[in-house]
Amino acid sequence: MYTEYWRLKEKPFENSLDMNFVYMSDQHKEALARLLYTVEERKNCAVLSGDHGTGKTLVRQMFVSRLSGVGSFAIAVIENPLVGIDAMLSDIQTQISGKPAEFSSRGAVMRELRDVFLSKSAGGFHNLVLIDDGQLLDDLKTVEQLRLLMNLYDNKGQSLVTMIFFGQSNMLKTMKASPALLQNISSRWVLNPLTAEQTRDYITHRLSVAGGNGWIIGDDAVEAIHEYTGGIARLINNVADLALYLGMSENAVRVDAVMVGRIIKDLED
Repeated sequence: MYTEYWRLKEKPFENSLDMNFVYMSDQHKEALARLLYTVEERKNCAVLSGDHGTGKTLVRQMFVSRLSGVGSFAIAVIENPLVGIDAMLSDIQTQISGKPAEFSSRGAVMRELRDVFLSKSAGGFHNLVLIDDGQLLDDLKTVEQLRLLMNLYDNKGQSLVTMIFFGQSNMLKTMKASPALLQNISSRWVLNPLTAEQTRDYITHRLSVAGGNGWIIGDDAVEAIHEYTGGIARLINNVADLALYLGMSENAVRVDAVMVGRIIKDLED
């Protein structure tokens, strides 16, 4: 363990989702604000996309943790869209109602879901469905069936459900094939990799939370890390973690670009 050598309380660059180490750039804050606005105003749909490691899971977790501040919600989370539309609809019904779903036909599914949504709405809850790994929804028929849930309204004409899709950028390709779905999307936001400046802030923040400071990893090292990782947080963690270990093994005063270069060479070989 290099924590004692660098006088850290804990390892700063683990890839686990530890909320103590959360770094929210301006784009992450904007994404979170848009999602909260979507559900607070009971819009039909929102989409958050971005490549691997750009922070979609982080934003989703922060979003769920702050829902109580904007209303009361009955929530269903679909983590594996590959199970098929019937299994997804059944899972949504089960999670929202708390009771096992038993459907005899696709038409019965929609009727039962509407009844469940109405019941929750009458109890003061808004229904919220989160679809993770939305890029796996490459079947237009499945996307259209999910869209039909957005057509469910109460007797006052208010939408009974808000759907939020999280996925990689190619998720939008399938969605664009459905003009009706696009019309229901009130907010679309793309998370990009961290800039060079944000990478410096990210590294400094995580070192600070761990009990150290940004001086441990020099500016030249940060530049090398950003150039190699392209600003992808997961990759930044991998390289920075190994660089701290290498620095300890060589009794270094701080991590520099030469050390980072050696780490990168090992990763590429």
